[in-house]
Amino acid sequence: MKKLLPCLMIASLGLIGCTTSTKPAPPLNFSYGVAKTGDFSFLPTTGVVTYSWRTDVPVAHVSDEFDADHYLNVIKEQIDSVLAAKGYIEVQDEQAAFMYLDFGIATESAMGDDQIFESTQIATGIQVNEQTKGAGEKGSLYIAVFDAAGAFPRWRALAQGPTKNRINDPEEREAMQTLISSMMDDLPSR
Repeated sequence: MKKLLPCLMIASLGLIGCTTSTKPAPPLNFSYGVAKTGDFSFLPTTGVVTYSWRTDVPVAHVSDEFDADHYLNVIKEQIDSVLAAKGYIEVQDEQAAFMYLDFGIATESAMGDDQIFESTQIATGIQVNEQTKGAGEKGSLYIAVFDAAGAFPRWRALAQGPTKNRINDPEEREAMQTLISSMMDDLPSR
């Protein structure tokens, strides 16, 4: 018994050093609606997968209070970050890529749901009512993935929800990153 007690104490001290803590995932914002269509069956299942941005300039239909170019740059960086975390490698347009990406943003005052549906063929059904209007006007983010032939997107996602012009706020950027990650969660990791 006397030998058992010191052994248990040493073992418990060893276990204390083995504990880990992780930062909890930020909670999902349920005021956003996300609709996706398509799949990634065109991608190889093994090996390196490269991507490139389409030569089209990303589209921004936003109210004048938004700095469209700044938003587009931040969102592109965040999409690149999600792709890098999943193991995808960006290449330049001149090189062959397995997939090409494009995206666009809009605010409701600059582009309505009917116009968005006409352009994307996706609808989330999300409505901004008086309760959520305080969080900002309805914003939309569309991401499309094309195969090498590239005429029609093989996968598309549309997210809509209230937005304010706060892209420089670290919490807003983190919320945007979480939203983009959830939009692209069915893209397989490499």
